[in-house]
Amino acid sequence: MEELRRSKDNPESDIWDLWLEWIWGENQSLGRSTLGSKTTIENITREQLQSYINNFYHTANMVVAVVGNFPINEAEKYIIKYFGKDKYSNIPKFIKTTFKLQKIHTKIINKSSHQVQLILGYVTDISYFHKDRFVLKVIADMLGTGISSRLFHRLVYELGISYSAGAYSWIFADNGLFYAYGGFSPGNTKKALKVIMEEMSRLKKEKVGDQELREAKEKDKAQLYFSLETPDALANFYASQQLTEKRILTPEEISKRIDNVTAEDIKRVAKKYFNLDNLWLTVCGPLKEEEKISIEKILR
Repeated sequence: MEELRRSKDNPESDIWDLWLEWIWGENQSLGRSTLGSKTTIENITREQLQSYINNFYHTANMVVAVVGNFPINEAEKYIIKYFGKDKYSNIPKFIKTTFKLQKIHTKIINKSSHQVQLILGYVTDISYFHKDRFVLKVIADMLGTGISSRLFHRLVYELGISYSAGAYSWIFADNGLFYAYGGFSPGNTKKALKVIMEEMSRLKKEKVGDQELREAKEKDKAQLYFSLETPDALANFYASQQLTEKRILTPEEISKRIDNVTAEDIKRVAKKYFNLDNLWLTVCGPLKEEEKISIEKILR
C-alpha cells in the first residue's frame, strides 16, 4: 500500500498508468497497473498467490541464460538436473490486446501540482516481429533520445519551457505504442503540445537529412553496445528475447537492421502511424476539463 501511495504521489510515475488505462481500459492486461489498486492489494489472499505461482511458474514457461567463462556441458548438466524434470505445459495464454477508435483523443486529469505531465502517443500495432519495428526506433532516437534530439532541443534549449522531454517506441508481443512525453508549467502546456505536433508532422512532410539519419543510427547502435558491457546485461538481453520473442537477434543482427533504415522508410512509417485516429493524449496537472476543447483543436 505504501508503494501504491508513493506512486500516486508522483505525477511523473502515475501518468504512465493513467495513460495506459486510458488507451486499453482496465478490462485488458495492458490497461492495468502491475502494482494493482487499493482494492486488489487489500483483498489479495495467500491462496490466490499460490494459485498464480502454480499456474505460471514452470520450466516450460522459463528461460535460463548463462553468460561467462564456463564449460557448456557443465552448465547444461546443472540446468537439466534442477530444471529438467518438470513437464508441465498447460500454461494460460494472454488474450490479444485490442483498442477502439474514439472521437475524443484527450484525457485531462486534474491534479494539484506545480507541473503538468503530458504523454502523447499513437497505437501502432507494431509488435516484436513487425518489419517497421526498427524504423520506429530510429524515429524515436531522432525525436527524443539525448540532448541533440529534436524535441529536447526545441522544448528545453530553444524555448526553455521544459526540464525534460523525449520520445520512445514501446513494443509488445502483439501490439505497440509510440509516444512523446514531458513535464511543463501549466501556462506552457499548449505551446509544448504544438511543438510536439509540429515535429510529428515534419516527419510526414520532410525527408530526413543524411547526417541526422546517420547520427540517429549511430546513437541507437552505441546505446545497444554500451548497454551490453556486463555479463548480467548480456544474460538479460538474451533471456528476455527468447522469453518474449521465442528467438534471438544478436547485437550484430540488430545493428544491421538499424543500418538498413532509410529516409523513405521514416517518411512512410510516420504517414502510416502518426494519425489522429490512433492518437491518445493524457495530460495530468492543474488544468480544467474545459481546456480539452482547445487542446483537441491543436491535435487536429
